[in-house]
Amino acid sequence: MAFCQLTSLLLTRHLRGQASLLQGVVAFTDIARCIVYACLTHIRDEGFMDDPVDNKPPTLWQMLHSVVAAAFGVQSGKNRARDFTHGKPSHFVILGILFTAVFALSLFGIVKLVLMLAGI
Repeated sequence: MAFCQLTSLLLTRHLRGQASLLQGVVAFTDIARCIVYACLTHIRDEGFMDDPVDNKPPTLWQMLHSVVAAAFGVQSGKNRARDFTHGKPSHFVILGILFTAVFALSLFGIVKLVLMLAGI
C-alpha cells in the first residue's frame, strides 16, 4: 500500500505542473526506483530467484536481475555472493554496460519528449 501511495504522490506532484523539468526527471527516476524495488522484493519474497546450493553459473535472468538490482542499490547479499562465487565478471560487465546505455537513452528520450511537449 505504501508503494502505491508514494507512486501516486510523485505522479500527482509532477502532473500538476508544480515541478520543473529537472524535478520531473528526478521524480521519474524515483518512481522507476520504487517500481523496480517493489518488483524485486516481490520476486525475492515469492522465491523465484532462489538458487539451489550447487555450483551452476547464474542464468541470464539471474544475471540481469543482479545488474538491475545493483544499479538501483537493492542487491541482496545472497545474490551478490552467488554472483561473485559462480558468475563470470565479463558477463556482468557486458550486461551492466547494456543496461546503462538503455537507461541513459531512455532518460534522454523522456527529456526530449517533455521538451517537445513543452514547446522548448
